[in-house]
Amino acid sequence: MKEIGFAEEVYTGGFNWHAWKIVLGHARRYAGHAAGVIVSAVLMAATHVVFGLLVGAVINDPGNWRFYAGVNCLLVLVSVVGVFVFIRSAGWMASGLSRDLRRETFERLQGLSFSFFDSHPVGWLVARLTTDSDRLARIIAWGLLELTWGGVSVILTVVVMLVLSWKLAVVVLAVSPAVWFASLWFQRRLLATSRDIRRTNSRITSAFGECINGVKATRTLAREDENLREFGDLAGVMFQKSVLNGMLKASYLPVVLMLASLSIAATMVAGGWMVENRLYGMQIGTLATFILFARQIFRPVTELAQLLTEVQHACSAAERITGLLETRPEVEDRPGTSEGEDVIENVEFCDVRFSYDRREEVLHGINFKIHRGETVAIVGPTGAGKSTLVSLLCRFYEPTSGQIRINSADYTTRSIRWLQSRLGIVLQSPQLFSGTIMENIRYGRPSASDGDVIEAARLASADRFIRSLPGGYQATVGESGTGLSVGQQQLVTLARAVLADPGIFVMDEATASVDSVTERDIQKALDEITGDRISIVIAHRLSTVLAADRIIYLEGGKVIEFGTHEDLMAKKGRYRNLYLQQFSIRQVEQMLG
Repeated sequence: MKEIGFAEEVYTGGFNWHAWKIVLGHARRYAGHAAGVIVSAVLMAATHVVFGLLVGAVINDPGNWRFYAGVNCLLVLVSVVGVFVFIRSAGWMASGLSRDLRRETFERLQGLSFSFFDSHPVGWLVARLTTDSDRLARIIAWGLLELTWGGVSVILTVVVMLVLSWKLAVVVLAVSPAVWFASLWFQRRLLATSRDIRRTNSRITSAFGECINGVKATRTLAREDENLREFGDLAGVMFQKSVLNGMLKASYLPVVLMLASLSIAATMVAGGWMVENRLYGMQIGTLATFILFARQIFRPVTELAQLLTEVQHACSAAERITGLLETRPEVEDRPGTSEGEDVIENVEFCDVRFSYDRREEVLHGINFKIHRGETVAIVGPTGAGKSTLVSLLCRFYEPTSGQIRINSADYTTRSIRWLQSRLGIVLQSPQLFSGTIMENIRYGRPSASDGDVIEAARLASADRFIRSLPGGYQATVGESGTGLSVGQQQLVTLARAVLADPGIFVMDEATASVDSVTERDIQKALDEITGDRISIVIAHRLSTVLAADRIIYLEGGKVIEFGTHEDLMAKKGRYRNLYLQQFSIRQVEQMLG
């Protein structure tokens, strides 16, 4: 389980206002719920202050206790309503925003180029759609409540204290600069450690996903102990960074509480001296209100401090979500693109060159043309560039230079959706999804009738084995086709491609992992479904390409030979050598039984 290398974003600056601006922009659609949170928070803050005034009023004027008791009951009722409103509004806002962020990140992922997925593992992407989205939604909804309640509570409390006795208010607030500077010191360090934790967590998630996906290889190679050691190293790094972050968080609030205790003690001393010496009209009830306020004013301050800690921790999640949302696909529609014709008459490669990293070329000056109704086979040694060539045709990538033309027009003048909706692709590793066989075949054409699905399965030589299964077309397959053999999975994916009725049909090593019986079934299906469409077949087994109209022999990213099977055999070149080599091996296998 080697750690996956990928392009993880690294943020080292201060608070990223740009990232939060984008995230908060998604929260605008919940303005009504945000208003409910704000109004209820203001009411709660106001009752919080009035409760403090009631304490002093009862002590100074005990004769009116009935009136004060009635006011207290009214305040309790207001608090109950406020709590109901803010819980409902904040909960709705958090759930909705989490849903929206997940939907938009998923939508962005579906539009990104294949090169993005080459460098970003599944675990990393899953974390963006789950953990980061939830964290941001919670911090925005509930953070709005804490910010409003805490901010209004502090402001109202300060105003009331200044009105009652500005001298004693100064004593209460004397520690405020110390609280501010302590907050700044902790904020910077919490932000840095939070980013470290998120980056390390991505590495752990990616490594974990790789281990699960490769569990068969792990078991057969007996690498469990080595995997555990490597994963343990990553977990150890996570532990160290989490402990450091936890120590900072654990130290922050006690520091604030200690400063609050100093403020309360100073208030008792200064206020008690004023009452004892009858200075500035200070009464016992007023002193009690100040002591209560000295305790209360630092409660919202500590809540705001905790919120600030959480915001710093969520900042890395905001940066990562916005980084994904702002990622532009390398392959996208150009300005002025249009839909192409309904029928694809020809495909032409014109001096096509390509490199994945813009340094080392994989394809060198590819030139050929295929017409509708033709089947062209591409053969050659491993690493020759066969799959890369097909990926360019499907516009998963685009040529570094040169052109790919469809119906004599550069295919970048057509929309990506137009081209890819006219493709039917069967890969070496079949991809099925959880559900029934009927649903898997219908996957690319949801409007197809059951009869259309069955006819596609018949053309793909899959109908016979499907009907033999318990449940037939309604038989359930697990994730990635669990429950079916590789050959059966391949026939189902072939039926899915047939149902799409593509203009360009691509078989990329589709027979590499199947037995000879399934290979014959696939070849029989190809003979029936290629029809008047453009068909491209990539294969190591030359028995599957002999019926092709023309054959391209590719080696080292170059077209070495191009022609019919008979022409290439007559040239006595590399294709002939490859054919004779495979033919000899096949004869030996047949002799050995």
